[in-house]
Amino acid sequence: FFVNLHRVLGLAKTGRNNHPNCGHFINRYVYDFLFGEIGLEVIREANPKILRANDNGAAEYQRAFRHHQMLKPEHDKVFNQHIRTLNTLLGIANSIGHFDDIFNATFPKSCTQIGFAFNEQRL
Repeated sequence: FFVNLHRVLGLAKTGRNNHPNCGHFINRYVYDFLFGEIGLEVIREANPKILRANDNGAAEYQRAFRHHQMLKPEHDKVFNQHIRTLNTLLGIANSIGHFDDIFNATFPKSCTQIGFAFNEQRL
């Protein structure tokens, strides 16, 4: 997954860690997509950032756990299937724009017509 993600984002993997932009991608296409913005906020509150010293002694914020470790067991099946789907789409995509296009084709947004979103009658 992360090899494909770095390739599509056009980023080099920095040492043993993933590039920080990977986290933004995962928040948007995994947690925000599956649980919504409110769900992502709940996960962040359950897994707050903690100030720690890194290997060089400099202070940085890190989370105690990975977000997926905060999920309930009943979410595992859907979460894992979504990650497999994303990895397939990342394997096909050759840029982030291309990924976004095939992601939106795979997961079309519902209720995008304003009239229907507000229960207006169709003429």
